[in-house]
Amino acid sequence: MPRSEADVPEGLRGRCVAEVLMSCRATRSLANFAHMVAFRAATGDDRSVIEKFAGLANPSDPGRYFERWGRWGDFGVIAETDGQPSGAAWARLFSWNELRDRRGSPEVPEIAIAVDPSFRGLGFGTLLLRELMSAADRLGYPALDLSVNTANHPAMAIYTKLGFKKVSGETRLWMRAIVANCGARASYSRPTGGL
Repeated sequence: MPRSEADVPEGLRGRCVAEVLMSCRATRSLANFAHMVAFRAATGDDRSVIEKFAGLANPSDPGRYFERWGRWGDFGVIAETDGQPSGAAWARLFSWNELRDRRGSPEVPEIAIAVDPSFRGLGFGTLLLRELMSAADRLGYPALDLSVNTANHPAMAIYTKLGFKKVSGETRLWMRAIVANCGARASYSRPTGGL
């Protein structure tokens, strides 16, 4: 794995991270350039970032996932390339009255994930979701829930690969993954602040 520009193939040297990542499209792999993507915990100050990606993740009801960002139970991971957000995965606890599926639980966070369109197909979604699952494990959550349309084949592939199982639904699935002991690489904390 390249650790510096000297380790990057000659034809890609001197390019910004975004250009290098775009060149990975031929192999559809981020593996050789994963070190160029920085992951960080989302904080209460990241409302605008979460709002941007909530619009990509759930255009019909984005507010559900970012309004009052930073409330108790909110946590997430932001991917950055060249210092700019390129994707986000975040989770939120919902009360019984807010839950969309009767099989959900106020003790199991519901997730949302989105990747900037220019970075799709490179593995960002998988990396973000792995980081989010590690964060959930570190925070002591037993599982994560999500809702997905079965027509969203790329998302379905990621969720299935990372252990999410169907709980209910036919065309719009409610899925859950157990996250206990999934391992963690970074330290995460719940956002705090005056939101």
